[in-house]
Amino acid sequence: MLGSFVRNGVIVAGMLTLGSGVATAQTMSFSDYQGAIIAAEMCKKMKHSPADYQKLNAAIAKKSAGSEGPGMQLMALEKARDDVRAAAGVSGGCAGEPMKKRLSVYDALKKDAM
Repeated sequence: MLGSFVRNGVIVAGMLTLGSGVATAQTMSFSDYQGAIIAAEMCKKMKHSPADYQKLNAAIAKKSAGSEGPGMQLMALEKARDDVRAAAGVSGGCAGEPMKKRLSVYDALKKDAM
């Protein structure tokens, strides 16, 4: 998959900044879903196997257009990871509203993927 990197042995696509919340279901991007996965790993201490990442990424591909180019995906992923960490650190941690929204997106994605 172009514009991706390897995480735990699986290719993972990039993501965009989520800011203080998550996009609505109609505007969810590939990047928003990847941010939700990072939030679950951080807050729920989730550990994903390579097979899990493949299933999650397949579900994301069905739900989003993924129109970003390879370079933009990688740059956006780095920034989004920092933004998720920052949201967890300043807005109520994992119990804060921004992280709760990301975690609910993850729960729905996991249900669709697994």
